[in-house]
Amino acid sequence: MYVKAKMRFLLFVVFTLLIFFNISQSQTEQDKETLYPEKRLMVGNPVPELSFKDIDGHMWTNMEYRDWVIVYSFADRKSNKSLQEVIPKAGRKVGEAYPELKTVYVSIADATIVPPLLHDFVRSLITPYLQRINNKYSKDLHDFYEREGISLEVDKPQFIMAMDWDGHLMKTFGLSDTKNYHSFVVFAGRIISVLDSKTPDFIKTFHQAFDKINATRVSREKNEELPEPAVGSEPE
Repeated sequence: MYVKAKMRFLLFVVFTLLIFFNISQSQTEQDKETLYPEKRLMVGNPVPELSFKDIDGHMWTNMEYRDWVIVYSFADRKSNKSLQEVIPKAGRKVGEAYPELKTVYVSIADATIVPPLLHDFVRSLITPYLQRINNKYSKDLHDFYEREGISLEVDKPQFIMAMDWDGHLMKTFGLSDTKNYHSFVVFAGRIISVLDSKTPDFIKTFHQAFDKINATRVSREKNEELPEPAVGSEPE
């Protein structure tokens, strides 16, 4: 109980500091226009190469997951609560429908509110908390698959969490803020679906994106199985 109470107090102190600095160092519209692109990435757009450190200190790059489905989700401390109400449910449904699809869930926490001088301090306090959330999410999803008798390979699904301190990851996707959470479903380097907290039926739309991805995967596999015509042979 003492440890939990101490953690709650420390988080309260951190969030109080964040609110203070957010008010005292609010960003002007001109600064935002310089930092962020005019439009966010949309369906069909390619996602550029990304490399960043996750909350465990490991370097992660999307170029190693070209044949994976990558779900990028962006949220701040407020919108994250709503995001965590839909992503686990959506993940369970598509995992049940398409257990053969390798999927990595990349959760990006918007930390642009934190002044640079407080980065190390906030990181030391928040990282253990985020690690517990990430581990719980991973365990809950794997437990669900096990209960449903769904066979999974060791390497899927994967869960990555990172802090976006300077907004460069948000900038890559064209996001100016995360008051509403945002999710991008990506396959073969291109965006298949864009969702946010205003999406009427998040779980249904999320599932439809995986329907499309699986159809693409099946079509590619069939084409790869077709024998190459013999050189010099005449068509029948």
